[in-house]
Amino acid sequence: MPARLRSIIKIAERYGVTFTTPTSGSHWKACKDGFRAYPIPAHNGRNTEISDEYIRGFCRAFAIDFNEFKKQL
Repeated sequence: MPARLRSIIKIAERYGVTFTTPTSGSHWKACKDGFRAYPIPAHNGRNTEISDEYIRGFCRAFAIDFNEFKKQL
């Protein structure tokens, strides 16, 4: 089930992940110390619905349990 980017940002901050707004284009960057940045396409900013595919990739990129993350959304 897709989730709004604003909800993902709120939950991700609990895991120490920060987001930077795009300087050009539409891809927000999720960052955490010790991990590579993970781009998330959000054409409508914080109102964009992010698909489970990207949420799952985000969780995998930052070693977060996907099912635990989804329960919090």
